[in-house]
Amino acid sequence: MAVLLVGIGLERLRRVSPPGEPERRLLSLARTSERWLIEGSGPLHQTFAVEVAQISPSRQVKQRQLEVWSDPRNARFALRLSDVSGQLEFGEWAPAAEKKYVFDRSRGPAIVRVSESQGAETGLRHRYASRANLGSIEAHFAEWLRDRRWRPVSFSADFAEFCSEDDVRLRLEKSGSESTVLRMSASRIMDGVRVTLTLDLDPRTHQARRLEIRWLAEDGAEALVQMTTGKAEILDAASMQPAVFQPDLGLRVGALRSRSTSAPSPAPVPAFREGPGSERVLENRILILETLHRMGADDGDEIAIGRRPDGGLVLEGIVGTARRREQISSLIEGLLPKDAITMHILDAETGWPFPESAPSRRAPPVPPATTAGIGQTLLGGAVSAYLDKQHLEETTGHYLHRITVANWSLMSEAWALYRLSHAVLPEEEARLSPAFRERLGRLVTEHSGSLSLHARQLLSLLEPLQIEAQGTSSLASCTPPASNWQTTAGSIFERAKRFSRELQKLAPNPSSPAPQPDSLDLRDIRSELTCLARDR
Repeated sequence: MAVLLVGIGLERLRRVSPPGEPERRLLSLARTSERWLIEGSGPLHQTFAVEVAQISPSRQVKQRQLEVWSDPRNARFALRLSDVSGQLEFGEWAPAAEKKYVFDRSRGPAIVRVSESQGAETGLRHRYASRANLGSIEAHFAEWLRDRRWRPVSFSADFAEFCSEDDVRLRLEKSGSESTVLRMSASRIMDGVRVTLTLDLDPRTHQARRLEIRWLAEDGAEALVQMTTGKAEILDAASMQPAVFQPDLGLRVGALRSRSTSAPSPAPVPAFREGPGSERVLENRILILETLHRMGADDGDEIAIGRRPDGGLVLEGIVGTARRREQISSLIEGLLPKDAITMHILDAETGWPFPESAPSRRAPPVPPATTAGIGQTLLGGAVSAYLDKQHLEETTGHYLHRITVANWSLMSEAWALYRLSHAVLPEEEARLSPAFRERLGRLVTEHSGSLSLHARQLLSLLEPLQIEAQGTSSLASCTPPASNWQTTAGSIFERAKRFSRELQKLAPNPSSPAPQPDSLDLRDIRSELTCLARDR
């Protein structure tokens, strides 16, 4: 009955006025109803429907879905802002107070580690620029989310903070379109822009249902952000997986062990392109390598990405911990469809699969797709890209220089081709541990047959260099000097043939001592190819 009387009274209170007793009381009730969000003892999971719109000069609207996990007691926080199809647009992960990772699709397909903000939080209402377009409004919204750190989202608290500022006008009314909603609106002029906040409350529980922030500039430009409450629940610490706070691009998030969430189904990243073409394979490989690099490669990470004969990819590598393996697996499964990539990830300490994935300690077989694919990718996708002016140094090569490339089944061959095609710097070479160098030599012997196959591929891929005779280039700075393309290409081809013979010699006698990588005499080939690519 009391609620009904308040509603009748508010129908008559249409004029704008300073906050009075009814408004203060209702706002206090709203804050009390959401106090559990702020003071809850366990991790909190919230979902929201978000609308970001430019009203004038032209109407543009984007629908978004926001999901937030906050664990203030452990200083952990994570959020995902996705479009209606579930594609991630903005993500943030704070697994601990001193760590924070951000993904912003508008800035590229990569996760970036950022320093924790030290300043005071700036409300979303302060972030509108007079001539903002829809893109900048979305950027302001993402910045506001990022600045919240691990604080839960409370509509009534944000509204009350705004009402506490000077020159704010507050109005209470019963919504004309929805008779079951109590509506409070407050507005003020800020730097020539009228900012209006509207808060919808449930008349029975006084819980906030919707918060709208609207900006109206002097030149008539108008925009809004509207958030509608979905799910809000406090979880037991044991029911929330720590992985939800880890930077895994947010496309594969198993937040709860025992209960479902309203998170949308993951969708492939648009940068992924299906098909067997070498250009598409190269694009997908760049996407993975870039994301892995921005994700932060551990010192023990050794990753190689190859190409399957059917046009899919092969990711093989060695990582330091089972947890790291799960992070990489989760990342890749989110980036690419399951049948588009094959993964083999080993324990760096033992050189074998992790126990849970391979109880037996027998040597893992070399998958035929891997044997046929890795050399083709490293040469076909890297050397040929150099020669085709693809500027690999600024894309794939840039990240390969920072992620030590290895391949558990063909490590020596992959390392040799890597040095050949990406001009490994001495300081990168020095990063390899003695244990890793030892594995290189051992696996050369174990997979000598595969290496012979790839030696022949090496020759076939470099053979076009032998007949390259168009144009000349000054290579005075290169060692050894060469007068034209044909001479340089021929020199590389001859050295590649010698390298091929060394590999083929291993095939008849797999038990023979394996040469160390440095004995394969690739340094001159590397420097020549670098000059060739630079002057092309």
